Amino acid sequence: TAVVPYPSADNPSRWLELSAHPVMDENGDVVEIIEHVKDVTERRIMEERLRESEEMLRDFLDNANDLIQSVDCEGRFVYVNKSWLKTLGYTLEEVKGLTVFDILREDQVSHCKELIRRVSEGESFDRIETVFVSKDGREVYVEGSINGRFEGGKFVSTRAIFREVTKRKRIEEELQNLKQRFEDIALSSADFIWEIDSHGRYTFIGGRIEDILGYSAEELLGKTPFDIMPPDEAVRIKKIFKKFSANKEPIVDLENRNLTKDGKIRYLLTNGVPILDDQGNLLGYRGVDKDITERKRVEEELKKAYKETETLLDAAADGIRIVNRDFTVRTLNSTMAKLAGIEKDKAVGMKCDEMFGAEVCGTEKCSMRRVLKEKKQIHTETVRRRMDGKLVPCLHVATPIKDSDGRIIGIIEDFRDITEQKKIEQALIENEEKFRAISDSAYDAIIMVDDNGNVSYWNKAAEKVFGYKANEILGKNLHHLLAPSRYHGEYEKGFSIFREIGQGNAVGKTLELTALRKGGREFVVELSLSAVKLNDRWYAIGIVRDISERKAIEEELKEKLKELETFYKVAIDRELRMIELKREVNELCKKCGEKPRYAIDKTDTGG
Repeated sequence: TAVVPYPSADNPSRWLELSAHPVMDENGDVVEIIEHVKDVTERRIMEERLRESEEMLRDFLDNANDLIQSVDCEGRFVYVNKSWLKTLGYTLEEVKGLTVFDILREDQVSHCKELIRRVSEGESFDRIETVFVSKDGREVYVEGSINGRFEGGKFVSTRAIFREVTKRKRIEEELQNLKQRFEDIALSSADFIWEIDSHGRYTFIGGRIEDILGYSAEELLGKTPFDIMPPDEAVRIKKIFKKFSANKEPIVDLENRNLTKDGKIRYLLTNGVPILDDQGNLLGYRGVDKDITERKRVEEELKKAYKETETLLDAAADGIRIVNRDFTVRTLNSTMAKLAGIEKDKAVGMKCDEMFGAEVCGTEKCSMRRVLKEKKQIHTETVRRRMDGKLVPCLHVATPIKDSDGRIIGIIEDFRDITEQKKIEQALIENEEKFRAISDSAYDAIIMVDDNGNVSYWNKAAEKVFGYKANEILGKNLHHLLAPSRYHGEYEKGFSIFREIGQGNAVGKTLELTALRKGGREFVVELSLSAVKLNDRWYAIGIVRDISERKAIEEELKEKLKELETFYKVAIDRELRMIELKREVNELCKKCGEKPRYAIDKTDTGG
């Protein structure tokens, strides 16, 4: 069983669930394969919505940030953040007894010591890579930047911000292993082995090339695979190959038609991997082709064998049964029997409502009666009762079967079990309610912005802080409404970078900014910004606090201190003038032959 995309003209996002079951004869040989196709588009949509909801909730609660650390010249930790502790598994108390060298992989220690030395001399570094070792021994690959903090020209500590890239490193290692395994398999393969350059020209050919296509390796070197395909197939495969090479993607199970040297059609199954240089530039592909001509012939014969049941299979979205005009079951498929909880042979001849009925059966709302009355296909959502009494929610399609004269001679019923869809819908509702309850009870404004800069979430605190109701701002550009116009140019420049990589100068930081309330009045806010990727699109989540009152208090405090300083200066000046006058009076007394009238201490003169 597999779930695959299957776009159509009226539904480009369609998904199908495909399954195949063998039919064997009395000797145990496979004589037929029954295929079942189930439209699971709605389920996929609901699963995607649930996943997005859970990711948004998880991002909000986890508040995931980069690993931040600061160490002194001896490597002792001055500071680590919560993400650092969580990633490496240590408590803050445990970190106090560690140095950075204790949590580094052994081969990274000397390099780290050299970095600290150079940072202490004033250097800074971007995009450095190292390997931490967590408390439980797990290797954590990180990359980031490091610089120094100095006070009075003296080095105090390092400041480093790291991002965990363990998963990326593992993927790179796995790709390298896959490449090596592919090369090993290719060398021992008996099929058509090849290597092409970036223009699609064969540079290497090996294996059973002459047995498969009749050409020698020398005849095909310098040519492209498209040169030995029928013209229409060459056009089709060129488009597909262009897409693969543009994205540097592997070629997986690509079926294609080829012409042998004597003009016969051969079907090949192509698999290949991109060849990249050290800078990631595409050099070409290497891979293997498998001859599937015989398999294709068998598939064509099977298609002819299934033609007799084509009408039944076309109508089946899930379980199907055919009911006579008297509402007795004429036939049903295995899925229908399983859905109803009954054996197929026991179901034939039963009344349809006894086998898999609903509360509306026998009434005017019954889909079967409506089909007979309205003479058209009827779609309903219904709850059906299995033979064991269990209730099953279903999408039900009842289609009339007409004879050559247009008379209804029976009804095809199509049942789609939507139990999982209902569970997903309920889980989605509960998650949304949890998230809304948490955000609505928050004191700070919580805002989400999509990759076009438009507001996609706005909690009640945001309404109080900025004055806009949710229905006034949802879907509108946040910066055009909440940021002074003098900052718009800088925003456009920064947001274009965020849209591509989910990073920016403000992401992961707490900043003080000037914002606009409804009506245009400016005020000061404190903004903490993070990024989350949903459905391959970057969203920004901001937590905003109104600090205008705090800033006003700070300004008032500055004014009071300034006033106190002025008053103190005036008082000192007056005291000094009085001392000077006393000294002048004493001088006059001395000239008149009198004793000085005032005693002046050295402390009064500043001496």
